[in-house]
Amino acid sequence: MPLQQNVSSFNGLRSCGLLEAEAAVGLSFDCRCSHIPCVLLFGTDVVNSERRFFTKWKGCAILSQEANREEVSRMRLRNITGSREVIAESRFVIQEEIQPQCPGTWKEIFRNDRPIHIEIGMGKGKFIHAMAKQNPHINYVGIEKYSSVLLRALQKMELEELPNLKFLRMDAEDITKVFGAGEVDRIYLNFSDPWPKDRHAKRRLPSREFLARYNIILKKGGKLEFKTDNRPLFDFAVEELEPAGWKAEVITYDLHADEKLVEGNVMTEYEEKFSSMGNPICKYIIYR
Repeated sequence: MPLQQNVSSFNGLRSCGLLEAEAAVGLSFDCRCSHIPCVLLFGTDVVNSERRFFTKWKGCAILSQEANREEVSRMRLRNITGSREVIAESRFVIQEEIQPQCPGTWKEIFRNDRPIHIEIGMGKGKFIHAMAKQNPHINYVGIEKYSSVLLRALQKMELEELPNLKFLRMDAEDITKVFGAGEVDRIYLNFSDPWPKDRHAKRRLPSREFLARYNIILKKGGKLEFKTDNRPLFDFAVEELEPAGWKAEVITYDLHADEKLVEGNVMTEYEEKFSSMGNPICKYIIYR
């Protein structure tokens, strides 16, 4: 159970030297147990030198060591104030009102007929930005659902603009609404949300439902690459191939131990983190 302390405010913790604020963000969300609006504050406990999360509600601070840190991080990213406005004004983003016109017109969008590679669920954009920089002869499209995560990728583009990289803020379920039949040469799925509950299996990006969508937009001879450190998700993805009518060119359960496959491998933020922890990275390359 979370430890409850009768303190009047987050600033009170700071003033008595118990807490150094790293990011006193006013992130509103619904408490899982009570569904009551709360404010999440993030800081460092100086006494124990541990990073902890503080929830402020009705004048009390609830210190939760058991908070899922990755989930909280995603929550913060999804709620950066003004992110949607920045995206709406960005010249690097294909805006939502234009997306229905995109199928069959990507050559005109990029003003060339080079191959198109897409990453679905690109996160902060480290992978796709590096790929676009390394391969100027290929056009890249990064797809991200959450505005505040996409904002991180836009920041990279502001620092180093690449003419062969565009972004879409959209749900992956609508992928066939923005790409025409056979218009994509390669698809990348990197460290996708595992959606661990069985009833959410259809939401997993390597599910047979999504493979059917990819089959429409992927050019004949095109390939899909998937990487994850989540073994149950990877096992699920491999099991989905046969019923979905896909074939595996490569399957590895430890990418970084394979000298041939790891050559030229571009790592995502998650891949760097998990591989540094000793987690094996799984990967497959599949085709129709």
